[in-house]
Amino acid sequence: MRLVIASLLVGAAIANPRSDRPFAPSRLDVPVEGAFVVADPMARGICGVWRTIEQIARRAQIRVGFQNSSGCPPGGTSLDATESAMDLQGVSPRAAFDYLVKLRPEFGWREVDSVVVIRPVASWDAPTDTLGRIVGPFRSEHTHPHHVLHTMLESTQPGMSLAHADLQLSSLGRRDFDPSAVGVIDRPITVQFAGGPLLDALNAIAEPFHGIWQVGYGGTFMHIEMRTLGFQEGSTLITAPMTP
Repeated sequence: MRLVIASLLVGAAIANPRSDRPFAPSRLDVPVEGAFVVADPMARGICGVWRTIEQIARRAQIRVGFQNSSGCPPGGTSLDATESAMDLQGVSPRAAFDYLVKLRPEFGWREVDSVVVIRPVASWDAPTDTLGRIVGPFRSEHTHPHHVLHTMLESTQPGMSLAHADLQLSSLGRRDFDPSAVGVIDRPITVQFAGGPLLDALNAIAEPFHGIWQVGYGGTFMHIEMRTLGFQEGSTLITAPMTP
């Protein structure tokens, strides 16, 4: 079944009370042009919300970060929204995310450093929550994003790094046909992080490739996935132990 919602359109420019010159509105407030059909967040249970979030982000070209509910591994990705879809034509990204959390009140969203971050409501103000863990300052130069995530986990207090063999730094669909294929996710990045919560570090690492991220949980492990907004341009996944 296809659900339809409506939203008030936002003008192309808003008067700035401190200047005679107009300024561009936030991309969150500009209605998405053309078709805007995404998966229904109610269709796959509480652990399936990421599919909708990612489709909104990709269609609107808005960076997002997502923290799953406890016990939910990283959510699946898909270009297909036809199984059970919401038609958001004419809706702004802000209205789309507001509608998402209205349907799924277990989650709340805030804009953090120009990234829409969706988390379980209780996690936002929990001092011991995973994404509030402090990461010390670090710098990685011209490094694959997967290895930057390694450095981030080694810099957490206490450390969360998990030794493993990097047999594959990224996942790329077209590598099935061409083993030598590389995507945007494989381009080396430089990140300088001054220190702060894990949430801020994830935003900083994804910024150079205009990426999105999600955190999921399985057993005693936390899983971090970073993905490009270009569906075919790859993702990288790293696992960390949930230390107390």
